[in-house]
Amino acid sequence: MQKALILTVAVLTVLSCKSEAMIRPYASAKLAYTDLKIDNGVSDDNEDGISFSVSYGASFNTIRTEFELSRVSVDFKYEYSDASYIVREKDTLTNTSFMVNTFMDIPTKSIVIPYLGVGIGVGVNSVDVGLSVYDSSDTYLGKISADATKSKFTYQAMAGIAFELDRNFDFDVGYKYVNYGNIEGLKASANNISVGIRYNF
Repeated sequence: MQKALILTVAVLTVLSCKSEAMIRPYASAKLAYTDLKIDNGVSDDNEDGISFSVSYGASFNTIRTEFELSRVSVDFKYEYSDASYIVREKDTLTNTSFMVNTFMDIPTKSIVIPYLGVGIGVGVNSVDVGLSVYDSSDTYLGKISADATKSKFTYQAMAGIAFELDRNFDFDVGYKYVNYGNIEGLKASANNISVGIRYNF
């Protein structure tokens, strides 16, 4: 899967560079609802959050290539108890990704332009684990904390629709699947629904 994605991005990027059309730079910003999934191999858990991304790239006829910086932070909360103690756990997963994306715009001869895209890059994943301990009467006893940070190969696939507002501005509605890789034995991935603005220079 990883090799196929790397090859796809490389081929589309080379094709875009060979395009005879005028190269047109652009910048974009997106805000997304993120449904993040953590899988420990036995069970999985989903929590939602908000992610933000900014990109700078260039369009070559119907192909676009861009550099993207994105960030998301999601909290996972659990509670365990027995006759003597109550443990409330809060795990915060934060991902900062540096990606190279390539898109193919689908011409429609209208202001509505569907697109498909793939991206590869590096994700910096950090996990902060906090365990708050209470006695059976819910009196706070103390807290145990731990954290870890690792960089992982990250890949994503995108699809969406851009609406040409005028010569310079496009309004974008899109979907993105992201695989963040393995984080301390946990497999992390996310589904994103985004809205954004693209400015074409």
